[in-house]
Amino acid sequence: MGALLACCGSAFALNPALDVSQYAHTAWRNRDGFARSEIDGITQTADGYLWLATEFGMLRFDGVRTAPWQPPPGQRLPSDRVRKLLAARDGALWIGTANGLASWKNGKLREYPEFAGFSIMSLVEDHVGAIWAGAYRTNDGKLCEIRDGNDGNAGNARCEPEIHGPGQGVTSLHEDSRGNLWVATFKGVWRWKPGEREYYPTPDEPNGIRGFADSPDRGILIVAPGAVRHLSGGKSTIVWPFPDAARASRGTRLLRDRDGGLWGGTVNAGIVHVHNGRTDLFDETDGLSSNFITQIFEDREGNIVAIRGEFPEARIIVLTTYTGDVQVLRAMQVGARAYLLKSLLDKELLETIRAVHAGKKSISPEASWELAEHATDELLTPAEVAVLRLIAAGNANKEIAAQLSVSEETVKGRVKNILSKLGANDRTHAAMIGIRRGIIEPWCLTVPLSLERVVLHTAFGAWPASGNHRRW
Repeated sequence: MGALLACCGSAFALNPALDVSQYAHTAWRNRDGFARSEIDGITQTADGYLWLATEFGMLRFDGVRTAPWQPPPGQRLPSDRVRKLLAARDGALWIGTANGLASWKNGKLREYPEFAGFSIMSLVEDHVGAIWAGAYRTNDGKLCEIRDGNDGNAGNARCEPEIHGPGQGVTSLHEDSRGNLWVATFKGVWRWKPGEREYYPTPDEPNGIRGFADSPDRGILIVAPGAVRHLSGGKSTIVWPFPDAARASRGTRLLRDRDGGLWGGTVNAGIVHVHNGRTDLFDETDGLSSNFITQIFEDREGNIVAIRGEFPEARIIVLTTYTGDVQVLRAMQVGARAYLLKSLLDKELLETIRAVHAGKKSISPEASWELAEHATDELLTPAEVAVLRLIAAGNANKEIAAQLSVSEETVKGRVKNILSKLGANDRTHAAMIGIRRGIIEPWCLTVPLSLERVVLHTAFGAWPASGNHRRW
C-alpha cells in the first residue's frame, strides 16, 4: 500500500541548510481512508491539484482529501491500473497504465494504439513540448516520442526501433537542463539525444535505474545501490555514498529540488538527503511508518512529496514458478515470509496463509531442495555477478573490461572464480546455471540460435539419444 509524506520547509521553498529530520512533515495514510491501494505515480496540474496513480484508477488530491476521477461517458482507460502520470504544459494530462497510454485534454480522452499491451513505466515532456513515453512488456520494450499534430492536439507516436527485445524495457526517462534525453532500460542507461548516443551498462541494478537528477557539470546523476553515481564520458563513479544505515539498500528514486538539494528514495532505508556537501537520512526513527520509498516529487510550493510503502507489518508470500536457491534466499532476505510454487494445491496454499498469519515461515519442498543442494556453495561476489550478466549477454572479456572499467586480467580472474564456484564447464554453462539458480535474470541471455542445443545440453544434462527428441 502507499501513503503520502510531505516535507515542508517554508511557504515558498525548502531551507537547504537543514537536515531532513528538521523539516516539518505531514502524512496521509491509506489506513485512514486516503486511498484504497498502492500509489505508483504523482503529478500536479496548473490548477494546483495533485493527481495520484493507483491500482484502481486516478485520484485527485486537494491537500485534504482525495476524489476518484471518472473518464468521459462511454470511454475508459486502457487499464484501471494507472502506473504513471504527467501534466503537460499545454494542459493535457498523460495517463500511463499497465496496458497502454492515454491522454486527457479539454474533456476528451485519447488512447495511443502503439502502446497496446505495454506497461507505461515513465513519461517526460522535453523542452520543445514533445512527450516521451517508456514502456515494457515481457521480453520487450518501447520508447516513443509524441509531438503536437496540426490541430494542436498530440499526434501519433514515433517509436525508436533500437529499443525492443529482451532487457530493453524502459524503466525511467529524464531530460536534463542542457536538453539531453536520458533513457534507462533493464540493461543500462543511454544518453539518447542530441548528438552521438552514449551507453552506460548497469549490471549491478538488474531492475533498471529508476531515478535521475541533473548534474552541475556534464553528465547525469543516478540513484544506484548504496550511492548516488555520476555518469559522464563513458564512466560511472560514486559521488555520494549513502549513510552507513542505508549503504546496503537499493535506490528507488532521485530528485534535485529547486535549491539544489538531492532527495533519494530507498527500498528499505527511508529518504537520503544530500545538501551542502553532506548526506543525512530520514527513516522510521524520525517518524516514517515505512522505509520503502516508491516516488519523490516536488510540488509548485517547494514541498517534497514522497510516496512510501505502508503497512510494514504486512507478511508477504511469494507465489512463483522459479525454484532457484539464490532467488529464494533473495526473497526471504527482503522480508518474504513464504516462498511457494504455483503448482501448489489450493488446500496447501490456504494452510500456508494461515501459518504465515500465525507468524511462521514456509518454503515449498522443491525450493528447499534447491537450498539444501547449494547450502555449502560459495556465493558469487557482486563484482562476479556483474561479469556473469555480461557473459550471458554474449560479451568477450575485452568488452566486459571496457563496460566495467576494469582490466582484462581482472575480468579473467573473475571468470575463473565464477566457473569454480558454479561448477561450470564453460562460460555458456555458467550463464545457464546462473539463470536456473536465480543469480542473474533470464533476459540477460543472448545466445545465437546455432548454440541453443549446446546450451540446453550443458545446462540441463545429457542430450537425448537420436530419435527421442523433437526436431527444431
